[in-house]
Amino acid sequence: MKYEDAQQKAANEAKELGVPMAVVAAQGKGVDNYETVALSTAMEQQTYIWCRYYPPQGIHAPESFWKRLITLRDNSDHVVVNGTHYTIGPEDSSIRRQWRGFHGDRYVIKFRDGRTVTSTNLWCQGTIPLQYRDELPDNAEFVKE
Repeated sequence: MKYEDAQQKAANEAKELGVPMAVVAAQGKGVDNYETVALSTAMEQQTYIWCRYYPPQGIHAPESFWKRLITLRDNSDHVVVNGTHYTIGPEDSSIRRQWRGFHGDRYVIKFRDGRTVTSTNLWCQGTIPLQYRDELPDNAEFVKE
């Protein structure tokens, strides 16, 4: 299924099943073909083609995790798109693709301050809990080239 459809399906499954879900590239099924699996299954099978992690509704990282991200929000590598927090990792050719965020997929990020950044090392910290959204507002969007 397409990535956007898989994202929605994973979010719904996480709510319904109460377990963390992951969207992964469907092995051997061509480009732009994704599937959803329980995060524990993906880890057991060592499916390292991560696209996004969906925690069950109401389960988030500890408060200290989000407060730390709030203190870092002015860093140029801090990205918030649609209520989800990301960090841009270094673009270092010595880092193998499978060790990069989102398995090295290419993302073009347009920041509200006018900057455009292309990253092949984008890391997702998760959906920002509602109580921190005012302090971690959206500051960018993903754009297609």
